[in-house]
Amino acid sequence: MSDNKRDYPEWLDQELFGSLTEEDSTAGPKRVPDKEAAPRKDAPAGTEKDAPKKKKKAKAPSRAGEKDVTEKSAAKKREDKPEDGPKPKKKKAAAKSAGDGETPRTGEEAVSAEKTSAPPKKKKKSEEELAAKAERELAKKEKREKARRTARKWLIALIVLVSLALILCAGAFTAAHLVTASDTNLPNVYVGGVYVGGMTKTETIAALDEAKWDETRGGTLKVDLPKDVSFELDYLTAGAYQPKEEAAEAAYAYGHTEDKFDNLRTYIEDLLSPVELGRTEFTIDRAYVSEAVDRAVDEFESRTAGEEYSIDEKNSTLEIVKGAGQVTLDRGAICDKVCALLLSGGKELEWSDIIGEVRMPDFAAIAEELSREPVNAYYDPEKDEIIPEILGAELDTAKAEELWSKAGVLDEISVPITLIEPEITEANLREVIFHDKLGDCLTYLWGSTANRISNVRVACSRFDGMVLQPGETFSYNDVVGERTAEAGFKLAPTYSGTAHIDALGGGICQVSSTLYNAALYAGLQIDERVCHTMIVGYLPLGLDATVDWPDTNFVFTNNRDYPIKIKAGVNDRGSELLIEIWGTDVDGSYVDMLHFEWPAYDEVYHDEYGIDVQVGWGARSIRRTYHADGSYTDEDNVYSYYHLPDDEIAWPAIHTADTDTDTDTGEDYEEDNEEVTVG
Repeated sequence: MSDNKRDYPEWLDQELFGSLTEEDSTAGPKRVPDKEAAPRKDAPAGTEKDAPKKKKKAKAPSRAGEKDVTEKSAAKKREDKPEDGPKPKKKKAAAKSAGDGETPRTGEEAVSAEKTSAPPKKKKKSEEELAAKAERELAKKEKREKARRTARKWLIALIVLVSLALILCAGAFTAAHLVTASDTNLPNVYVGGVYVGGMTKTETIAALDEAKWDETRGGTLKVDLPKDVSFELDYLTAGAYQPKEEAAEAAYAYGHTEDKFDNLRTYIEDLLSPVELGRTEFTIDRAYVSEAVDRAVDEFESRTAGEEYSIDEKNSTLEIVKGAGQVTLDRGAICDKVCALLLSGGKELEWSDIIGEVRMPDFAAIAEELSREPVNAYYDPEKDEIIPEILGAELDTAKAEELWSKAGVLDEISVPITLIEPEITEANLREVIFHDKLGDCLTYLWGSTANRISNVRVACSRFDGMVLQPGETFSYNDVVGERTAEAGFKLAPTYSGTAHIDALGGGICQVSSTLYNAALYAGLQIDERVCHTMIVGYLPLGLDATVDWPDTNFVFTNNRDYPIKIKAGVNDRGSELLIEIWGTDVDGSYVDMLHFEWPAYDEVYHDEYGIDVQVGWGARSIRRTYHADGSYTDEDNVYSYYHLPDDEIAWPAIHTADTDTDTDTGEDYEEDNEEVTVG
């Protein structure tokens, strides 16, 4: 590069070499440019013309070159400087000249003469200055060359930077466009902990399905309150559930806005670190939550209402809950907590905070109440259920107060008590009640008309399933009621004294007679029973029981220790009537029935005339009760008398001495037997 041509702008020269120019002005005379420098006189022809070319080709001296130049300058100085050796020669020359007849010089004069005779020394100084000047010029050239190189480097760097900036801008625009136009999510994106980076919306939904999105992000929130009260809230109904389709849309929307360069920035940030989009902001349906909380708290308060206690018979303890009826729950606080959990995706909440003042119950009053007499359990026929027994108990009030004081709120306290059980408890009554068939009787309805069978069915329906408590009495007329058409009874054959007639309710005496036999075998107490006026064909003599509204009745009492149940009905074919009595066989006792029958004769004919005229039948029934071991315990004897129908009595004709008329004592028979309409 020539000295008169720049490879860089002038302003850069000023910036780089301004300080260097000032430095040169202080160091010595201003350097004259090479083109103005006068050619050296001793230079050969053409040297001046060729010098610039050589300078253009010359490279900047390195540090080693600088060292060489310095060494050459020092060598030249040594050549120009006279050696110490010639000094004695000068003295000799002086001495010689003195010996040749010249006037000898003093030492000072000799020294002065040496100083005055200094042309060679002056020439020597000039060469040293030239060498130093050349050295300075060389250093300046090196600095300028170095500055030029630095300028070139800066220029190249500036061009590169501008080029890179243009390339980066073009690349950034292209990248921003590609990111915005992409149909996939940004990389490193998570939705609710599920990785969906680089996925399309369809692929995102599939990934969420695989991760069971609906089950883990939706579902229900279970809330547990004290006293085993709990409820569940549905995330979707509460407004705290984001469907997987919306989650996929949110994942794609991240980094796909209208601002392309903002999308590029988001993309770069996403490359550096994963992004969890988390849950969408939801608006909770507080009314739905409050309604569920209110229902649960109401249930809690119902379970803790009052200072009621219970008796644990198995463990002989009094069970009571501390604070029952005195505490409640903060509905608003529960609602706030539930809403917060719904927003955070919680699945379960256990609430234990209780508010209210707790007071000790009156254990003395409880002890007084427990000290009453125990009551047996019993069967309630109207409710068709067993009413539990009432226990008597003795309570240690001091112990109860001590245990209550140590317990926490809503803790269940078990206070030991001494229980007094009744003879019959619910448990043993349930085991034995109606467990055994105590007695039954089966009679046949052969030859009965349809109306008669219907009447039998109606009568059975009045007491089928009826239960008699111990000591309770059964009255047939009271139970079956008056036999009227309104009551469902029909005309059917029946007895009226010794005559056969049709009457409403005909046939119901077979029901009362069958029930009578079942009661006999059940060992029940028979209070009232009347036999028919004439024999019946469905039972042996002496085992029937007639009824007639409202006077003639059949009555018995449950004299056993447990309730009894009566089952009565006619089979589907209408040919059989079956009545059973079920109860509890406490001792295994049983009944055996015996019956005897004989013809009954008219006493008048027999006593006055010695003639036996059969007018009926006599019967005796014996009920014998035995222990389980077969030993005899009791016996009941029942006598019955039955008249023959009028047309079946063979009255003999008797001629007396006083009159010529025949005497028929059948009239006396009619007078002695009042007319009764029976079944």
